[in-house]
Amino acid sequence: MGHHISSIAGAGPITGPIGAAMFGWLPVTLWVLVGGIFFGGVHDFGALFASVRHNGQSIGEIISANMSKRAKQLFIIFSYLTLILVVAVFAAIVASTFGATIENGAVNMEKSAVKASVAMVSMLFIVAAVIFGLIVYRFHVSMAVSTVMAIGAIVLCMGIGMNFHPIYFS
Repeated sequence: MGHHISSIAGAGPITGPIGAAMFGWLPVTLWVLVGGIFFGGVHDFGALFASVRHNGQSIGEIISANMSKRAKQLFIIFSYLTLILVVAVFAAIVASTFGATIENGAVNMEKSAVKASVAMVSMLFIVAAVIFGLIVYRFHVSMAVSTVMAIGAIVLCMGIGMNFHPIYFS
């Protein structure tokens, strides 16, 4: 269902608006418009342009052709280490979003209920995405019908997730 939108410039499009949301809707809007269009779009266009100019090669191969094989190796190592950091940040964000709120050694059920709703909706979205993929690619249902079904599934996931919470393990 395309709900993983980190295709431009790594983690910025996901973690940036989340952090900006603490300051209201205007910073989020500016982050998405300015950051997504002018920085993320320019980044993607530049990478695509370089790849097309070099017969569809990856950035590592372009570096190897224009600089050296050692530069390519360093770039790949740097990219790998950067991806480890991105995964660590995502894991920390998910843990803080889905985890129970502990105050004075006990679970605060009122604050934890909101996090439980977020966790439940997210789990249901994953199930809905897998079912959507099966419907489209295994059962060959048309995209129009599948989209209507997916929108209904999203509404259903939100309704179920906001009203039925999973059990916390602390």
